[in-house]
Amino acid sequence: MAIHVGAGRGPGHLNRCLQGLSGSPAPVAGDASALAIRDATALNSVNGNGWTADVTFKGMATGGVLDMTGAKALSLDLTRTGFNTAGSAVTFSETIKGSAALRNIAPAVTQQNRASGADVIATAVLRRRVYGGGVDVINSATVPAGAYTVGGTPSNARAISAPANNSTYAVPSPVYGFLVPHHQVRQAAFRFEMVVTHAEARFGQQVACVEFRVRDVATNADQGISVKCGTPELSTLQAQGPKVECYGGTIPIAGLTQGVKYEVYAIIYPWVGAAAFDTRVIGTAYSLTMHNGNATGVRFICDKNGTYGNNVVYVKTGAVLANAAVNDPAKPYPTIAQAAKGLKLANNAKSGADQRNNAGGSTIYLMETASGAGATYPGMEGTYGNEYSDFTTGSEAWTVIAPDPAATGVIKFTRGGSNGVGGSFTKFLLGPRFALDRGVQFPAGNPNNDIVLQGDATCAVWLDGTGGTQSWAGVPGDAVMQNVTGHIYVTNMTTDDKPFLCGRADLFLGNVISRGHGQFNPIVFVGNRLMEGFEVSDANATNDHWVVGWNEFYKNSNTQLIRIGKAMTAFAMVSNVVECRVGGDPGLILFGDGAAANATNFLSFHNTVTGGRYNTCYTTSGIATPGIIKEGDEAYDLCPYWNAKSDPFRVQEGGSDMATRTGNWAWINAVNRRGIVVQYGDNAGNTGYSVGSWLGEVQPLNSSPTATVAYVADKSAFGDNSGGGGNYRLTGATNDAYGAVDQLWGIFRFDLDGNLRRQDGTGAAGAYERP
Repeated sequence: MAIHVGAGRGPGHLNRCLQGLSGSPAPVAGDASALAIRDATALNSVNGNGWTADVTFKGMATGGVLDMTGAKALSLDLTRTGFNTAGSAVTFSETIKGSAALRNIAPAVTQQNRASGADVIATAVLRRRVYGGGVDVINSATVPAGAYTVGGTPSNARAISAPANNSTYAVPSPVYGFLVPHHQVRQAAFRFEMVVTHAEARFGQQVACVEFRVRDVATNADQGISVKCGTPELSTLQAQGPKVECYGGTIPIAGLTQGVKYEVYAIIYPWVGAAAFDTRVIGTAYSLTMHNGNATGVRFICDKNGTYGNNVVYVKTGAVLANAAVNDPAKPYPTIAQAAKGLKLANNAKSGADQRNNAGGSTIYLMETASGAGATYPGMEGTYGNEYSDFTTGSEAWTVIAPDPAATGVIKFTRGGSNGVGGSFTKFLLGPRFALDRGVQFPAGNPNNDIVLQGDATCAVWLDGTGGTQSWAGVPGDAVMQNVTGHIYVTNMTTDDKPFLCGRADLFLGNVISRGHGQFNPIVFVGNRLMEGFEVSDANATNDHWVVGWNEFYKNSNTQLIRIGKAMTAFAMVSNVVECRVGGDPGLILFGDGAAANATNFLSFHNTVTGGRYNTCYTTSGIATPGIIKEGDEAYDLCPYWNAKSDPFRVQEGGSDMATRTGNWAWINAVNRRGIVVQYGDNAGNTGYSVGSWLGEVQPLNSSPTATVAYVADKSAFGDNSGGGGNYRLTGATNDAYGAVDQLWGIFRFDLDGNLRRQDGTGAAGAYERP
């Protein structure tokens, strides 16, 4: 596909005039007389909406062969609607090419062409989607000579003016997540960041522009603050871990009102699309299927006077409660729970907008027992479990629990007791509206002394953002783990389905965990480095719109390290390193291996998978439900084996032919997929793209199914098998991972090390740019 960019459109300012094709003579026998992009009406059980084109050949018969290879591929010249880096609406021209003929589903794999009076209509697959809703206007189409042949007679070359665009396919929403937690108290201008990915990424950035705005939550009044970012940046909120690429800006609050609750929301301007996406909007075509904390704007309390969130208390083991006082390090409280009660009383004594009957907006510092000795503290449990409400009831802001800045030893949390709040562990230590601040360490040593969660057969949950009755204005409670280092343990777990992190842990950013165990089910999981025993799973998740990106997973021996299979309308797996030290199982599964739910608008970009295969979009023998849709976009992934089993897989595994199965049809035909670098073909030994190949039926542009890839140190099961912990940066003067990124079609500005990615056509697949 070619792209033609006018002034103000984007980098390069490429210009190309459309060829005037009006006034062509009337079609004769053998000509392509008409072309129409298909709508959502199924054709022989396949929904080809927006990604297939029906071409009518005058006076030709059925039973022929449609050929979209090489110079025979049709091309469409479009005018598209979108935005530029200033957030201004623009129109531009673009060319989309055909790639293959659409075939019938198993077991009849003949091409789909059918009679229309004395003519024949053949259906072609396109390389990219054509959108409806006024986004795309097809100005002309060119069908080369020999595109269709029947009885030895080839079709003629033909230019078609104003083909019909019947597509109803809407431009997918951006997949995004805020890197700033809800419920904070802000006393001055603050940095705001968002990670964004989109199906129509290009020019080395995911979208054209992101605008941050501020509204009053109570009145919905916009506050006239507009901060635009037209160039991706590296996160400054992340203190460690792989580099996260984001859109950011500084939000001023001097003109806002003390004590009022505000929301920072975003307007996202895609390169392609008739309208910008407003993160406040729920219930529109661009909306999410759920309302979660990190997908709908971030709320905060204005404290420009410094009188709302300025209370601090200290906690020290052995302190005397009768002597405790707020804002006095010489008078600490003996427990976290008692400190929370002291904060509640102090906040309740304030006046006006600063008054509230909870501990919100305050800080609890945990002191050492003696200089350099550190300390160990229980979470909210046992005797003090009933005081959990001092933190949360009616709270509008986080209570931050952090080590005393003067402490030099390690501060630890333990569970210790066996009593729970409401019969579960979901509210121990850190629940809704608690932040684990940077600098907290979980050290190596006895697992029973490190964190919470030992000895519970019903899934001890350490970091839980489900919120329950503590939801804030309909937004589920948030959980945050940011810039934490050390070890994490969960002991006495009865099955692998018991997660370490549950449900809606909204933000997991910049954590470096050297050893541990658990399943992560967060919404925004970015910039983390984890060693051994961790999984990212949808096992307990019921909501979509996740972003799992810019992470490194090393030394994993778990099967199905990352598995996503629930119904989702927005999901991004981008710029991750996934290393498996035990072979034979997938390292990454997206909507495959028995996933029997619709999955649309999922993005898989620039992942490096080693030591385990990459399984996507299966239509498996284990799925008895017909009509499951699995479609998304993939670019520049790098893996050893790549599997996308289509309908022949069901037949060969003993399943019956299901005439209504639509499955992963766009996916196996490489629609909106490019630059996939695979070392060994598929898991069944296929090294080419064809009907029945688990690689798919159409080779994505700029892809290699049998690549020779050199890493600095491959210690995975498919490398030297030395136990993991390798280095998956690319090396060598030549490497088949190089040159996968087409010029102008880069997705990210930076790689996992923060290095600029090449945008000149020589850029590399995988999480790291070439040296």
